[in-house]
Amino acid sequence: MNLGLAPALSMPSTPQTRSSRRKVWLVLAVVFVAILAAPAGWYGWKRLHRAPPVQLIWTMSYAEGLKQAKAENKKVLLYFTGSDWCANCVLLDEGVLRRPAFARYAKDHYALVMLDFPIKKQLPDDIAAQNDALRMKYEVSGLPTLILLDPQGNELNKMVGYDKSPVGDFMTKLDADYPMGTMPASEKKVAVPEPGG
Repeated sequence: MNLGLAPALSMPSTPQTRSSRRKVWLVLAVVFVAILAAPAGWYGWKRLHRAPPVQLIWTMSYAEGLKQAKAENKKVLLYFTGSDWCANCVLLDEGVLRRPAFARYAKDHYALVMLDFPIKKQLPDDIAAQNDALRMKYEVSGLPTLILLDPQGNELNKMVGYDKSPVGDFMTKLDADYPMGTMPASEKKVAVPEPGG
């Protein structure tokens, strides 16, 4: 059975035909590598040209948070959490507190204080005592709880729990000064992932 390949395979090998074959193989190899590398190059380019995430610094000291708020004329955001056991705290972290829209706003408007009540890890005694005293002072009955204070430490708002609201909706409930109209549409409609999903 002749498939039409035999004459090409049986052609005498001359330097000119060997050179032509090498060129064809070289072109095919370059095209193959380009096809494989194109998606990685595109995604790599996008990653390099994306705005860097805003890094938020949470202090564990209430006194430091108030001091920063007074010095920078910011509000204080107290975050009562159970970082290693509270499922709704994890959802709040993922759905709001780690989102770029929250980070951009918080960087300029809040002194961030995390008051943790872990089960699996041990806090320093002074931090654990401070957290318990603040839990009593602000009558925290469930986790997560966010309390917004003015720079003098007066309570402005308190939110207990997390209802899986998108970051924009959540922030407008927490802080009346939050500028919902300036948020990108992609951040307004962010769905919160279910745990383990």
